[in-house]
Amino acid sequence: MSDRMWRYGIHSLLEILQRNLPETSKHMLCFIEMVSLVLKRLVLSNSALGDSLFEQLGDVARYGMFAAKMDSRHWKFMSQYWYQKAADRHPGSGKFQHHVAVLSQSDPLRTLFYLTKALISVQPFPDTRVTFGRFFNDWANSAPRKITMTTSFIAAHCVLLAGDSIQRFMTLTNDFLSLLPLYLQHHGHQGQHTAYIMSCNLASVFNYGDPAFMAMVSSQSRSGHTPQTNQLGLANQKQAYGVHLTFQTLSVLLQYGNSHNSVPAIHISLAFLCAVVGYLTSQ
Repeated sequence: MSDRMWRYGIHSLLEILQRNLPETSKHMLCFIEMVSLVLKRLVLSNSALGDSLFEQLGDVARYGMFAAKMDSRHWKFMSQYWYQKAADRHPGSGKFQHHVAVLSQSDPLRTLFYLTKALISVQPFPDTRVTFGRFFNDWANSAPRKITMTTSFIAAHCVLLAGDSIQRFMTLTNDFLSLLPLYLQHHGHQGQHTAYIMSCNLASVFNYGDPAFMAMVSSQSRSGHTPQTNQLGLANQKQAYGVHLTFQTLSVLLQYGNSHNSVPAIHISLAFLCAVVGYLTSQ
């Protein structure tokens, strides 16, 4: 489906119907179901169209969340399903990672994972930084007062991304590292969560894809020398703390390598180190 057909034939009408809710809820749901059926048939008839249609199916399902408050969980699941398919087809697109993150509020670690992926993707999604701010604010207001592995980890990334007190970052990091072993030993099969943790840590090594930092690193790589600027010095300091968090986490994971929860994160870490070594030896 062309962008013009989507914009004027579907999206504009959905916007009009949404603005007039709840009076238009019945008509909106009928329209959503009809459009979803047509888009699914297009996907089945031509798999090459899936690249754009998956996103459009996810968008349509998100409107269903507004139209059917009583059935919003169903539409949320459908929207996540289609956005996830789009993200799997285009892992380098930050836009799709961002879409999945927005719908993952029930799992803060998963949300943080997809937000950081959206920032360091091959094609970063700039709006993610605004979403990051809202995520941290909402999470801070709703997070339990009790210190847990998850709360300490998310708070540490919040402080590091914002460039706040390094002393507070180190305190939160130490809390996280002290609680991680208990989490690895006594939780069920949460290997996916440790994979989220390590991926977020690796994003901090790249300064969360900060454009100025990435541009300076690229310039340094091409010229072979490091420009001496205060901005780069601050960026390098943030990166150093990200490296500290990453490898201290890996150290704990290796100590509990016999736990099935540790294996996915260790695998990600070794794959990252292998890629770094390959890059350095090619220079």
